[in-house]
Amino acid sequence: VYDPSQPSEDAALLSTLNIGAPLRHITFFGPNNEGICALTGNETMSVWHWDSAQKVSDVGGIGLRGLLSDAVGKSGLSAEGGSSVEYLVGCTWSS
Repeated sequence: VYDPSQPSEDAALLSTLNIGAPLRHITFFGPNNEGICALTGNETMSVWHWDSAQKVSDVGGIGLRGLLSDAVGKSGLSAEGGSSVEYLVGCTWSS
């Protein structure tokens, strides 16, 4: 995580996170944007507190899609005959 307002690269580097796979999408979230939701190219998602570089949660591929598909089914948002999450597009956060 970089702060581009800083005068040098050393001062600009705030935190380094090893996601462990090619990063596809990133979202900052939380009241002060202290959280990061990272989606990877191999369909995993991890949630981080970027300032401390601590991983809060890590969910992988098929398990994540199944978990989200179950949540959609329980919410009543699924189409007739059921539906499942096939592809992860992004992360959002709302207070």
